[in-house]
Amino acid sequence: MQPQASSRSQTLSLELAELQKEVLSSKAALEVAKKSVLDANADEAKLLVELKDITVRFDEAKAMMKGLENEIKRCSSELKALADEKETLEKQKETMKLEMKKSAIQVAKYEKDRSSAERGIANMLQKHVWIETEKEVFGVPGSDYDFEKANPVEMSIKLKSLKDEQSTLVREK
Repeated sequence: MQPQASSRSQTLSLELAELQKEVLSSKAALEVAKKSVLDANADEAKLLVELKDITVRFDEAKAMMKGLENEIKRCSSELKALADEKETLEKQKETMKLEMKKSAIQVAKYEKDRSSAERGIANMLQKHVWIETEKEVFGVPGSDYDFEKANPVEMSIKLKSLKDEQSTLVREK
């Protein structure tokens, strides 16, 4: 039985050697796997740091965008208020232009009336020489030309009445 035992022992020795090689190979593979897991964990940690940085920047950008949206809303409201104010001022401007035109027409009318009155006075002074010598007492209280005491309108009516009466008396003669 020895040869068989020797053969079996060789077979077992070979199997043992094979198994030892497999164990060594498995240990090497295990070391490689451990290194891969460590590398993967390091990569994961880096990616988590990167993700956190990106999240912080995203939140900052989101907050900045919200601030800009609020600023845009504020500017839009301000712009609308300015547009409304501009419209109001444009209406006021048009009203003022119309008032200026009316005033210019009024001034022109007054200027025309003043010019006409000046011509009337000049004609009266030329036609009635006595006005020049008596004009210093016009409007003086107690004088013949006291216009407060003697109302010119009433005097004109009285003068017309007297002229009518004189005219009838002249016809009767």
